[in-house]
Amino acid sequence: TFSAFPATGNDITAAFAPNNDDGYTSQLALGFSFNYYCTTYTSVAVCSNGYLVFGTIPTINGANPTQTIPDPATPNGMVALNMNDFDPSFGGTVTFTTIGTSPNQMFIATYSNVPIWYNSATNTPSVPVYNTGQIVLYETSNDIEIHSGTIGQSPYNMTQGIENQTGTLGMAAPGRNNSLWTTTNTAYRWSKTLIGA
Repeated sequence: TFSAFPATGNDITAAFAPNNDDGYTSQLALGFSFNYYCTTYTSVAVCSNGYLVFGTIPTINGANPTQTIPDPATPNGMVALNMNDFDPSFGGTVTFTTIGTSPNQMFIATYSNVPIWYNSATNTPSVPVYNTGQIVLYETSNDIEIHSGTIGQSPYNMTQGIENQTGTLGMAAPGRNNSLWTTTNTAYRWSKTLIGA
């Protein structure tokens, strides 16, 4: 079921490179080991465009980066809240934190009221579209949860789900694979028993 985890912690809204509109953070420490598609990681990079990436940080694909899951084109090894053309430089915040005590910690990446790229001069889209949600990684169980607070109606296709490191395997939330969708207060869990050791 949907729940809102703490959105406090480390504010990375201005930490994306090459820029805050389209960029990645450096590798962020999870605080524990996390097994994702048979590889163990201790860090992850956050993308300003609504997803996390395990492993090598790829070159950013800017405007409307949405792809269908799975897809061998980069980025791969990702967990997507809403793979889209977010623009934190226009508003909202992006944070990460690790809560709990081992062996039951959770790494939480939060996008709070982050808009889709918006051009006020051309009114594209017609009004700003804001997104709030969280990606939660669980220590020990290696489960992944995506909690969507409010995902607005984007003019661009959007993707929510997970994909392996080569883009050959992946699972999207129903109706949310490179399509137009909106949602309020929904959540999905991907279990290690489904995605493998």
